[in-house]
Amino acid sequence: MAHFDETALRVAGRLRWVHSASTGRYVLITVHDRRGVEAMDAAGVLPHFTGVAVHDGWAPYDTYGQATHARCNAHLLRELQAVTDHYPRSFTLLKRLTERRDERPRERVFGVGAC
Repeated sequence: MAHFDETALRVAGRLRWVHSASTGRYVLITVHDRRGVEAMDAAGVLPHFTGVAVHDGWAPYDTYGQATHARCNAHLLRELQAVTDHYPRSFTLLKRLTERRDERPRERVFGVGAC
């Protein structure tokens, strides 16, 4: 299992993209002019990765069909929080989901663990 993410960074006044690939033991960080598949290919991990790729669900990750994909739970919780911010009545559902998460082992609730 490895976690993948990307974020913007200004380098010498230019917008660049930082891509990360990490496991419990290793971290690879690369900087590229592009955000998408071109940059992920240049990093060299995802084109050959056959394990569980945990990420935010951004569509370009789906390009790598040889990997098993899992959504990052931290991103999912942020998305749920945004829903509750815009639709306050949905807070009850979010509260129930997070309470149930705390009652059971992580593997049963999240499948592969949380990022």
